[in-house]
Amino acid sequence: MRLRVPSKTFFVGEYVALKGGPALVVCTEPDFIFEKHNEVSLEQTLSLYEGSPSFLYSKKENLESDLKQTSMHDPHDRRGGFGASGAKFIFLNVLANSKKWQDPFFLRKKLLEHTNSSRPPSGYDVMSQVTGRVAKLVVNKNQAQSLSWNYPGVDFAVVRTGYKMQTHDYLETLPDLNLEKLEVLANEAIMSYESGHLSFFTKVSEYYNELVQLKLIDKKSQAMVSQAVSSKLFLSGKACGAGGVDTMLFFFESEIKKEVQAYFQKHELEIVHFGHHLASAAQVYNESPEDIKR
Repeated sequence: MRLRVPSKTFFVGEYVALKGGPALVVCTEPDFIFEKHNEVSLEQTLSLYEGSPSFLYSKKENLESDLKQTSMHDPHDRRGGFGASGAKFIFLNVLANSKKWQDPFFLRKKLLEHTNSSRPPSGYDVMSQVTGRVAKLVVNKNQAQSLSWNYPGVDFAVVRTGYKMQTHDYLETLPDLNLEKLEVLANEAIMSYESGHLSFFTKVSEYYNELVQLKLIDKKSQAMVSQAVSSKLFLSGKACGAGGVDTMLFFFESEIKKEVQAYFQKHELEIVHFGHHLASAAQVYNESPEDIKR
């Protein structure tokens, strides 16, 4: 048995998601690939952080022997920022023969039940990864919808900064925040996206600027985003991940993709996603990964 789970990146909605608010989360390649072997795997690479929801869930469901027969291919080499923890939790639900593993609300509920933290995660990672494409998520309104890419002629890039912050550790340090303005901006961005209006890119920038005002974005990341946006190559840009440390997201017109690639190369930013191809929801399959049609 094999499972592919897409990478994820927030367009908007991080932090608001912690309270079940509105978010757009894009699913992209490369995928996390998990495999259950018929015998003990000699290349067992599925490591679980002790105390994490995946660790606690595996103990409760008695999956220790199953884990000895599993392997994981992490295309990000454990550098984080794209939903590896969520992907592991999804795989464990598949291993446990959960019939509802593709239900985003069921997965989130299970994740929170196995969270031993005063600052639990939003659960939007796992929700987006089983929703696919551009996931519109609003837990407070029981909404989980898979949307298509609405902007022909516009591409987006996700690049790696080379830095990493552990999300679970970062959440523990968060102060109480007034998220009312962020929620308004997230809703406005979603409305713009659903209508295909170009104001979406402005709304992404406004959302990011509010994150900066709330001191939720690392100074180095702020400088890198500001430098990129000042180049005039991008319609919008933002830092992503815990503290805005891990990755950056940029939107640009498709016709200037060569110039954009040259910019990233010049500034030694590793491209993880480039274009507007969206990945579908997590999928169990038996063929080789190359045979799977997205």
